[in-house]
Amino acid sequence: MLPHLKKSTGDLIRATRDFCTQNGMYDEREQVVEDVVSYLSRQRAEKNTANLPEIEQIFDQHIPTEKTEEITGKFGRFANSERYQVSQEFQPHTHTLNAHTKLKAKADNWQVDFAKRSLGVAGSGSDIEFDEEKQILVLRRMPSRVVEQIKRTLEGDEED
Repeated sequence: MLPHLKKSTGDLIRATRDFCTQNGMYDEREQVVEDVVSYLSRQRAEKNTANLPEIEQIFDQHIPTEKTEEITGKFGRFANSERYQVSQEFQPHTHTLNAHTKLKAKADNWQVDFAKRSLGVAGSGSDIEFDEEKQILVLRRMPSRVVEQIKRTLEGDEED
């Protein structure tokens, strides 16, 4: 991949967070980032380019009513400014998107790979909870096929 694709994708995500913060969109920030990353992932999967006017429309949908007049239509210029230099149109970079959306880790005898939005602290009710004190992950709402596969493995029948 060309370095500028990675840079545009990463800079766009950074600009998204910064724009929300600078414009007091604290409550909306993570949802906006998630929607922008989803858009980039869709464009990447369909082998389409991403473009700032479409991303700006995503932003405009999240702007609180009291800020509509003030910041509607301003994200494109913000992202294209000297600080971020996001191209008007670019191909999203897969590895950069995954780094922002997925957590991948492995040890000697296990590995995990899941969407970061599924992760929460112990007691949060998230699909995957991390208890820092006990250093454990708890998986919730597992699909029945996964539960059955685990049960078969524990019973010693490793056939799928």
